[in-house]
Amino acid sequence: MLLLLFFLAMVVRSIPLQFEGSFDPDSHFHARLSNEVARTLEIPVWDSLSLQGRVYSYPPVLHLLTGLLSAGSGVDSLIVLKFLGIFIGGLMVFSAFLLGRSLSGSVSIGAWAGFFSSLSVMAIWRTSGFTRPDGLALMLIPFLLYLWLTRRSLLAFILSMGMVLLHPLSAVIYALLLGSYFLLSLVEKKRVSFWIPFALGGMLLTFFLWVSSIGLPLSNYASHVSLEASELVKFWLLGLILFFPLSWAFNFVGAWRARLPSVIVLWVILTLGIASLGMRLSIYMIPFLGILGAYGVDYIIREFRSHRVLLPSLAFFVIALGFVTVYLTMSGVDPYYSLSERATIDHLSAEAVPHSSVLTIWDQGHVLAYYTGLPMVVDGYFEFAHELDERNAAAKDPLQSGRCSVFTDSMDRFDARYYYISRGELLAEYTRFGLLELEPCPPMRILFSSDDARIYERVPGIILPELD
Repeated sequence: MLLLLFFLAMVVRSIPLQFEGSFDPDSHFHARLSNEVARTLEIPVWDSLSLQGRVYSYPPVLHLLTGLLSAGSGVDSLIVLKFLGIFIGGLMVFSAFLLGRSLSGSVSIGAWAGFFSSLSVMAIWRTSGFTRPDGLALMLIPFLLYLWLTRRSLLAFILSMGMVLLHPLSAVIYALLLGSYFLLSLVEKKRVSFWIPFALGGMLLTFFLWVSSIGLPLSNYASHVSLEASELVKFWLLGLILFFPLSWAFNFVGAWRARLPSVIVLWVILTLGIASLGMRLSIYMIPFLGILGAYGVDYIIREFRSHRVLLPSLAFFVIALGFVTVYLTMSGVDPYYSLSERATIDHLSAEAVPHSSVLTIWDQGHVLAYYTGLPMVVDGYFEFAHELDERNAAAKDPLQSGRCSVFTDSMDRFDARYYYISRGELLAEYTRFGLLELEPCPPMRILFSSDDARIYERVPGIILPELD
């Protein structure tokens, strides 16, 4: 049964295999750095393309894993990331199953928990055809909690240190969950591993040692600009239903009627609170809402076992919700760039002056750096980003203004030669009344244009006359 669930989870996540690239820009960043690991068989120390050159400051676990797999197979890291994401998504079944079974003592509840967790729309998006560090953490967090619950403390301790070097934000969420479990166990006077406080302290120490090893100030680890990339929660009930269409009804039944262990109640409330800070943080709810939904199904089956006509109705309900899940997933998984955009990117790669910098919005910078090998003024990696506010403003100001001086000032401020506009910006309202209405501007010329993208070039030697 678990193997069937595993393969079902993998099949649903295989949608991106039908198109080139990925539907997520970050995967191109991870593929680029993983290819560097595959080429050198070493952890990079310098990233020459991000922010026009910066110290390599990303936690290295994912890039090491993907890079070594790429080197061993001879396959580009972007392809490796696709298949690794599919496999990791399937493994969510086992992580949620083990945690659900351990907490409930029921194989059935564990199996339903794996089923609901692996087929959540949010879970599929985060592990579908590419691998992100938080997608790996999504599989590891419930597994690590299971190890602590079953007192496999040494292995849990070692993997907890590795979590910090995989994705520090996920490590923070994991530490909150683990610390809350430890405190609850003390209050309820239950047996709990004495290694847990040492693991929490070791994670903090690992983080500071890693930061000190790259020689960058901790104060620049994150910027408030990154909040612009986070989606604030709106219509939370609707978001809950859309991200968990297969299990949302059973979540409510489980919360309303099931007799839940106190630790599940704690973790559900804690992850709900974390998710309220931003939609992206809702991924950490997935295993716990999966377990909650499993309790809901278990309650319905026990209560209506004697009503034979209701069980087929339950099966029909699950199948119907499953189709909704697949529909929402397939409608949300599209290539990040169109064929027309790819033609524009290829033109930039072929015609650009080597080592010339490109100015574009941050996420698009990941894609351009991967395909063109040109340095980006700004990309989507915010941690330890120098001059991030200024670089972000330089990319956005020309889009919202039709003034030539604004355009050239943004280009000259960071010595950028090319400005790339993707499909999303061409269609945006602010661009239609901004850059697309650009006044005559001799210092800037259109190098290439397609239906979905456009490249401007800063013409060397031409400056605007100063106004009196």
